[in-house]
Order: sequence, then structure tokens, then C-alpha cells
Amino acid sequence: NTAMKYFGPMAQQMGMSLEDTLTLVGLWSQRGIKGSTPGTSGRQALIKTAQELADMWETGTGGEGSKGKLFRKKKGKMDKSTSLAELGVTKESVLDKKGKFNFFKLIEQLRGAFKKKGLNEYQKIGALTDIFGVIPSSALASLMKDYSKTDLSLIQHMANTGGAREKTATG
Repeated sequence: NTAMKYFGPMAQQMGMSLEDTLTLVGLWSQRGIKGSTPGTSGRQALIKTAQELADMWETGTGGEGSKGKLFRKKKGKMDKSTSLAELGVTKESVLDKKGKFNFFKLIEQLRGAFKKKGLNEYQKIGALTDIFGVIPSSALASLMKDYSKTDLSLIQHMANTGGAREKTATG
């Protein structure tokens, strides 16, 4: 699968489970985002998230508007664009105790922040583009709406598959 070729290695590096990675690719596929696009979008979203998490560690904050050494600059000035921290996303809210990243928790955090701020669809896309860049913004925007019954079925199936895989691996 082309998507996994691009998304899989970065997802693995950030500690995402195979099931979560495949579920995201499946959700994007159900939304018509296919081929290499889910892989490229997912990889770039993970890289941008890692940059923001690194900034949170650099400044020693959980995400309270951090502006550390790694904070991106634009034309010699601090970038005024939206950040995960400004939306209330903290490293504790998207990483488990072992430091493994959970993409679904990030989606939940973004959904909640957008709802709390009362953003319309255009503002959501603008914020996603500010944070993650142009390429992944459309794929991520497709995940901002509530999950359908089909989505929930896929998520539950993959979660059950992961549990079965872990039981098989541990005997």
C-alpha cells in the first residue's frame, strides 16, 4: 500500500500502533482520499505535530502557548499562525505514559477546540493549514466531523484486531 509506505515509518517512530495507523488510512480511504495522499498527509501531520511537541519539551511547558527555540520563524519574525498549544493541545493530552502518540486523541482535541472557539468550516481549514501545512489540511479536515456508523465500525474492528494480536503475541 502506497499510503503505508509514506505514513507507516513515521507512525511507527512516534509509537502509533499498526491498528491505529491502518484505521486512519481506512478512514481517509472512506472519504475518497486514496493512493499516496493519505500517506503523505499523515506523515506531514506527524512531522508537524512532532515539531510542536518538541517545542513544548524545549520550553518545559505542557502547551501553554510555548514559544521556544524550536518555534518556527517567518521572515525574521515569530510566526503568528495558530499552534497546537494555542488550541489547548498538550503533550500529555496526545501522548501516553510511554510517550507513544495517539492520533485519535489529537483529532478529539482539535474537534473540541474548534467547537469551543465556535469556528466555522473555513476557519477550521485555515487553522489546520496553519498548523500542519497545505498538504495534510484536507485529509485532517475530513476527520473533523463526527464519525459515521461506518467509521465507528472500522475503528472498533481495528481495536478488536489489535487486542487479538496482542493476546496472540503474548501467548
